[in-house]
Amino acid sequence: FSIRNHIWAKIQNRKNFILSMIESFPCMKSAYENEVLADIEQIARKTAEGDKDIEDSIRSQYQNSFYDCQDYENIFLQAMLIMVYSYYENCANLIKNEFCSNNKEKEDCDAVSYICKVKNINLTCDIKEDKSFLYTKVRELRNFLVHNNTTEPKTPTQRDMINLITTTYPDIRYEDNEIYIVDKKCIIDILEKEHRVLRYICQAIGICNK
Repeated sequence: FSIRNHIWAKIQNRKNFILSMIESFPCMKSAYENEVLADIEQIARKTAEGDKDIEDSIRSQYQNSFYDCQDYENIFLQAMLIMVYSYYENCANLIKNEFCSNNKEKEDCDAVSYICKVKNINLTCDIKEDKSFLYTKVRELRNFLVHNNTTEPKTPTQRDMINLITTTYPDIRYEDNEIYIVDKKCIIDILEKEHRVLRYICQAIGICNK
């Protein structure tokens, strides 16, 4: 019997919390829609003052406007992608601060690369591939969503990222100068890639079981 390391516990617990948020979206969306539709009913009845035709007309106008503007899943999944990459960066920094804080090595790279350099961790080909994809493509996608979405890609790096991301994940689309995320599968896959990299590092350091 051994006590689970507190850093590894945070990494796992945060991943599980994010997964639960992603999976809870249908319930969240349904609860929001029910609340809005109930408000529309109240507005229609109050405004119509007993006239059923006017009440029906007001209800129809409000409902049509509400349904026309629905983009909730895309908005939610974009927010989740931003959160998922922040999870990865934050967890990597937790490991770095805990196990590399006394090292004199110059920090001229991302946290995962720095940990590997300081701790002499050799990544397998699969983990290297995941790490590279996360840093060069998912990180760039996160930055694009935060700073540039609704505009054309400004650099070859951004164009390459959009081409690769939309090819890798059919759930991510680029239409009319905007990124759309239409399904949770790509977000979960990115989260799993991050967790594989973090787990490999934690195993190499010795704070979680292989």
